[in-house]
Amino acid sequence: MILFSLGKVLPAWSAARLAVALLATLLLAQSGNPAAFAANGAAQCRALRGPDWMECHFRLGMRAAAARRWRAAIVHFRAMLERKPALARPRLELARAYFMVGNDAQAERHFRYALGGGLPVAVQHTVSRYLEAIKRRKRWSFSVDFSITPQTNANRATKARTVIIGGVPWTLTPDSRKKSGLNIDFKGDFLYRPFLSDNLRGHLRLTPQFSATTEKNSLSSIGDLSLADSSITFAGEAGLVFLADRQEISTGLSGGRTWYHKKGYRYDIGWWLRGYRELDDLTRVSANLEISRLHFDDSIERKGWDVTFQPGLRRQVSSSLALSFSPSILWHKVKAKDRSYLAAGATLGGDVILPYNFSLYLGGTLTRTRYSAVDDIFGKRRKDWSLRARSRLTWARWTAFDLAPYVEYSFERRDSTLKLHDYSNHAVMIGLTKTF
Repeated sequence: MILFSLGKVLPAWSAARLAVALLATLLLAQSGNPAAFAANGAAQCRALRGPDWMECHFRLGMRAAAARRWRAAIVHFRAMLERKPALARPRLELARAYFMVGNDAQAERHFRYALGGGLPVAVQHTVSRYLEAIKRRKRWSFSVDFSITPQTNANRATKARTVIIGGVPWTLTPDSRKKSGLNIDFKGDFLYRPFLSDNLRGHLRLTPQFSATTEKNSLSSIGDLSLADSSITFAGEAGLVFLADRQEISTGLSGGRTWYHKKGYRYDIGWWLRGYRELDDLTRVSANLEISRLHFDDSIERKGWDVTFQPGLRRQVSSSLALSFSPSILWHKVKAKDRSYLAAGATLGGDVILPYNFSLYLGGTLTRTRYSAVDDIFGKRRKDWSLRARSRLTWARWTAFDLAPYVEYSFERRDSTLKLHDYSNHAVMIGLTKTF
C-alpha cells in the first residue's frame, strides 16, 4: 500500500455535500459488477463541482481499490488525472491499480511519471520496488500499430524535372519525381521472455510489418491497394537477458526477410547487444549495438554489412514531462563503394501528459551522411543533411481492445550534393496504437 498525506495532494472538502454520493457507494459496494460500480459512481460524481468532484472520485476510487475492484478504481483515478495531470497521489493509485490487473506497461508509465513529481524518499523506494517487480514478472508483451498516412511525397523523390549529368540535362520520368500518395501500415511487436533462473531470462521476439502505397492521396484510393504495391517484412530475435537491480543486459541473434512487389527483396542475419542502467529514480542511460549481414536477391552490389551504435539518455523532468536524447552512428558497408556510407545523427524528444488523457510527443532528428566514394554517374561524392521532425497526439481516454487513437504530423527534408536525392515530404498519420 502506498501511503501519503491526502491533505498535501487534495484540499479539504465538505463531507456534507458528498453524503449522497458516498451512501450510493456503500450500496454499490455490494454489487459484483466492477463496470457498473464505476459507471454508477461516476454518475454520482457528475452532479458535483470543483473540489467536491475531485474528492468524490478519489474516495470512490479508494473504496473500489480496498474492495479489489481494480478496474473500477482505474476509472475514478483516470477521471481525476484528466483534469489535473500533476496530481501525485491519484497517479500513484492509478499505477497500483494497473499493476494489480496486470497491465504492466501502463503501470510502469504512470509510476515513472509520478516519480517526476518530487515524492517523499520513502514513497520513491516503494515505487522503485513496484518497478523492479514489473521488470521481473513480465514474461510477455505485445504492441500493435495501424495507420493511414496521406503524404505529399510518398516515394521520397526530387521535385525537379531535369538533372544535370556530365553537363547534359536529363529529363526524369514521372515515376522518378515527387508524387503524393497514401500509405497503409501495420506493425506488430511480440516479445516473450521466459524465466531460466532468478536473474536470467530467455528472449524471443517477432516483428511483422506490412506497408502498401497508392498513387492517390485520398481515402477513396484505399480500394486501389494490391500486393503489387506493398512490402512485407518479418524480423525476429532470439537471445538471453541478464537481470540485476536497476539494470539489464541482453544479447542474441537476429534475422529478417523482406518481400517487395510480391518478390523476395532482402534478408539479413545479425547479432545485437543492448543494455540500460537507472542512475536514479528519474534518469536512465541505455545503449544498443547491432551488426547485420545484408543480402539482396537481385543485386550483389548491395551485399554487405550494417553496424549501428545508439546510446541514449532519458530524464523524467516533472510529473508530466520526460525528455530523451539519443545520438546514433550507422556504418553501411556494401560491395558497391559509392553506395557505402557513414551516417551520424541525434534525436531529441519529449513526452508530455496533457489534461483529458492526451499524450503529446515532440521530436526531431538531424543526420549527416557521407558516402565512401565518388558517384560514377554524377562524378562527385554524395553528402547529405537530413532532418525529420514529428509530433504525435494520442488520446487514451477512448480505447478499443487497449488500442488508443492518435494523429501524427511529420516533416522530412534532405539536402544532398547530388540534387537528384533532394526531397521534402509532409505526412499526416491517423492510426491506432497499443503503445502510449
